Amino acid sequence: MEVATRALEPHRREWAAAMRIEFAAAVEEGTELAFALGCLWVGWRETWTHRPGRFVMAAYALAAGVLVPVAAMMLWSAAHGSPFLTPDGVGWTGPRLDAGNAGGAVSLATVTAGLGLGHLWAAWKLVEGDWAGLGVAGRLGAAAAVTGVAFAGVLFLSGAPALPQAAAMAGEMAALSCLARWRGELEQDGSERGEPGEATA
Repeated sequence: MEVATRALEPHRREWAAAMRIEFAAAVEEGTELAFALGCLWVGWRETWTHRPGRFVMAAYALAAGVLVPVAAMMLWSAAHGSPFLTPDGVGWTGPRLDAGNAGGAVSLATVTAGLGLGHLWAAWKLVEGDWAGLGVAGRLGAAAAVTGVAFAGVLFLSGAPALPQAAAMAGEMAALSCLARWRGELEQDGSERGEPGEATA
């Protein structure tokens, strides 16, 4: 219902409000899931007819199609060692690890897990339309990525193992920057027409 009503706003604000009221009645009747799915279908069909709606869909696509999959990759990497380390099923081993740097494997895996959780946080803030929170998540993520590259360089005498994830984050930041510019244009258009809330995600 949240996705459906956001897709309808602001062009169909009254319609979205009516859906929320009817949803409360559907909950009492025990048909809330079917009602919500119907609203979602209507909302998604309607959203492509106006620029703010397309902006919302682009934000959802970036969150679900990029941020969440990258988060899953990083969490998998933290648990299994790839792309930094190779697990042998018992401990952390690999061609880049030896007695001198094996102790840093846990710390590097922790940084990678933090990056993964940060991506999930950023995806959530993007879907919520919380741009201030998204900015915090982005800055923390960038700091963690730089830390991971530097730490990998110290452990392996080369930061190359961490570069693919750093490159992925750079691409994400560029996409988020484009989305933020788009949001600014929508807000400007709304303020020129006397509708300051029009571009709210």
